[in-house]
Amino acid sequence: MNRYTYSMGPASVRVESAEELPHWHQWAETFSGFEEALGPEPAPSLTASIHFADELSPLGADADSLTLHAERAGRGLRRSDGALEVENLDKPAHYTVTATSVGQIHLDMVYPYGQTYWELDAFQLVRGWIQAVAESSGRKKFHGSALAKGDFGIVFVGDSGAGKTSFMLSALRSGKYAFISNDKLHIDESGTIYGLPMSAAISTDSLGDIPELRVTRSSRVMKSKLYLWPDQLAHALATSCQADAPLRLVIQADIDLSASGVSIAPLDGPSISRLANGPIRHFTDRVQPHWIIDELGLRASPGLTEAAFRVPWLRATGNPWSDAWWGALDEVVSRLSATARHS
Repeated sequence: MNRYTYSMGPASVRVESAEELPHWHQWAETFSGFEEALGPEPAPSLTASIHFADELSPLGADADSLTLHAERAGRGLRRSDGALEVENLDKPAHYTVTATSVGQIHLDMVYPYGQTYWELDAFQLVRGWIQAVAESSGRKKFHGSALAKGDFGIVFVGDSGAGKTSFMLSALRSGKYAFISNDKLHIDESGTIYGLPMSAAISTDSLGDIPELRVTRSSRVMKSKLYLWPDQLAHALATSCQADAPLRLVIQADIDLSASGVSIAPLDGPSISRLANGPIRHFTDRVQPHWIIDELGLRASPGLTEAAFRVPWLRATGNPWSDAWWGALDEVVSRLSATARHS
């Protein structure tokens, strides 16, 4: 067995796998943003085991239907010892969740030999437990894309199709910013934002504007979106990944591909309130394994902490692929950084 351990303060994740985890470094990079959140007593811990079998036996006829992570169909059965057995019908796999004591969880995963989806599926489950514990400890989850320039974190928000990812990707291409996340984020009471970058999902319609990204035979494309590990995206754009950063600026994306440039203006109070109580809060996290969260009794509410409203909120309107966008963003970041240094 291959054994991997990641300690997060008093908490820990231990994974044993019959096969090597080729992206363990990516797992660890994602976990690093949760160290401060996973510190309650007793310290929570997760032990996960990954096994493989020639074939998987179906659960009995008395198993109940379940909707699993990524909206996959499944079935669940409660054992006499209290453990929950789950069968993934869409991506064949068996899971067993056992709560050994308060906060101490064992997750056993079994996949058919020869499949390629097992590592990403296992990562979704492990990360889901970590994310749920962090949210139950006070962090807020919200919808947005984020990057950072050192300790200057920038979040792009807006309605679906407003261009959050396009504005972020274009800025990343400048090589001056590090990738945090392109869809989901955490924010704590201090105003630090943390990425939840299980993968970067890029609409294939946008790839014509990003010559560095190409769809190949080995690419993972689902529902017109190209899925990349964060380090793959960063490498392609010649930049880096960053787990967290203090939030310094919120930008509402307002894409207009017919424009020749980008204009940036302050947002008024009603616009900020609409965003905070609308698209930032209301979104569907299809990938999150809610069935595990329900099993463990972990609850959280999405939204923002008060710290998010103590930074400037701006609207960027125009074409993020125009040459003017990089300069406009750099000017705003430089001005706000100088103001912060002299305050």
